[in-house]
Amino acid sequence: MGRRIIWIPITLVAGFIAFAFLLHFLGVNLERFISSGFEMFLPIVTGFVVATSATQDPALEIQLTMPRKYHNTSLLRLVVIVLWSIAIGLIAAIIPTVTHLTFVPDQLKNSNAAVKFLGLQFSWIATTLWFVSVALVASLLTRNRSASSAILGAIWIVEVLFMAHLVETTSWLQPLFLFPTIVAPQITFWTVNRLEVLLIGLILLPVGWLLLHNTEGLLKGTSEE
Repeated sequence: MGRRIIWIPITLVAGFIAFAFLLHFLGVNLERFISSGFEMFLPIVTGFVVATSATQDPALEIQLTMPRKYHNTSLLRLVVIVLWSIAIGLIAAIIPTVTHLTFVPDQLKNSNAAVKFLGLQFSWIATTLWFVSVALVASLLTRNRSASSAILGAIWIVEVLFMAHLVETTSWLQPLFLFPTIVAPQITFWTVNRLEVLLIGLILLPVGWLLLHNTEGLLKGTSEE
């Protein structure tokens, strides 16, 4: 996986913290910006890492001949990426919590401090798992890093620009609303939405695991890259 897996989440979080302090001195509202780093940017960056590494392995042909199945190795790699990103996010989340710079959705405003903290962490973790699962499936179906990354980018743009309006007029899209805390904190289905997003991510993971069994497709994808 290399140093990229280790340093990308750390660099993202460190950059956001530094920029947040700059905004503070400029008099800009920080709470929403900081929260967007967790819910909107860390998940998509983690998804990009998965999309660009799921099927790309210089030693893929050798690994496919070894007793340990490649799909198990790839799944372990995925778990490491996710856990590392979550660990960095949880550590970084302490800073806005201690400095009282958290942006809380309406459904959590009357909760105690512990529930608010856990709810906010659950929110971006659910979105992260969603992006990771979609990235895994997209990369295995397209067998192309650029294509799978483009899919993730398109989803992110649609979510940021249009989803808040779409969920108001089309209720069946509510389970696909990925950034409710930042884009529409006033919604009344925030908790249900977070559970639905997490569930979709968990459902897609086995799909990705099954696609990893397609060794012919993995080799073809590597050769095409």
